[in-house]
Amino acid sequence: MKAAWLYDEHPILIDKKLASVIGLNESIVLQQLNYWLHGKSAKQINDRLWIYNTYDNWQKDNFPFWSKSTVRRALDSCIKKGLIITGNFNKAGFDNTKWYSIDIGKLDQVMSSASVQNEQTVCSKRTDGSAQNEQANTRYYTDITPDKNDDDQPVEDAFSLAQLAGINVNSGLNLPVFTDYINRLGNKLVCYAIKRTNELASHPNWSYLKTVLKSLEDNHVKTIEQAEVLSKKYGKQRYKGSKQKTKSTPAYQLPTKDEGMTQAEALAKELAKEEEEDRKKSGDS
Repeated sequence: MKAAWLYDEHPILIDKKLASVIGLNESIVLQQLNYWLHGKSAKQINDRLWIYNTYDNWQKDNFPFWSKSTVRRALDSCIKKGLIITGNFNKAGFDNTKWYSIDIGKLDQVMSSASVQNEQTVCSKRTDGSAQNEQANTRYYTDITPDKNDDDQPVEDAFSLAQLAGINVNSGLNLPVFTDYINRLGNKLVCYAIKRTNELASHPNWSYLKTVLKSLEDNHVKTIEQAEVLSKKYGKQRYKGSKQKTKSTPAYQLPTKDEGMTQAEALAKELAKEEEEDRKKSGDS
């Protein structure tokens, strides 16, 4: 018996390494373009395979879980990176439908450069002994700290980070919802939400992460700094509310902190739990 939602038709493929280097949406678009370039509809022009398509058809036939603007942004990003080449080989002069091809040489160059940077980072860690120190430190949750590049700036990808945290963002409708959050909130803020979920949840999962992401979006959070401020601000509001409601207890009982957790993190953990309970109540009603 065949599963109804597994590979009945041509699946959307995601290569983890490719997504980490060029971006999740860009990697999805590039893989799908590559699929069509090796199909019967491709045309060989000037020793290169091409296919033509409109934004409407890209969205309708290939990425129905995205808006047309998201598809356009992903394609334009690949074009700016030099990974996708466009042309116009239409016979009718008024037909402005774009033709697309992949610059394999440019793609190899980008991926090779990323591999070299990763190797240099690993060698650097081994030289200064930090790798040994990391192994000696006891961690009570999954370590999802990203590698760093030569400029000592974190290189994070939300998709890879979620996988490291053990959060399934691929099954069912999770993938399109997850990618929409990346488009709306940005990769950095989604990575922040994944880290918070990994730190605060006893068992990090998609429902918990989605609750955190929804909270950030509902409060119009745009940056990590704003997310931290919101957490502290909400904690203070709950502190005042508790003093007014509880007459028998003169002082607010702060949530018990786990070992190694700051008070702000403990408040954030309690907030996330309450949001999860509210979500369950809403689902039952």
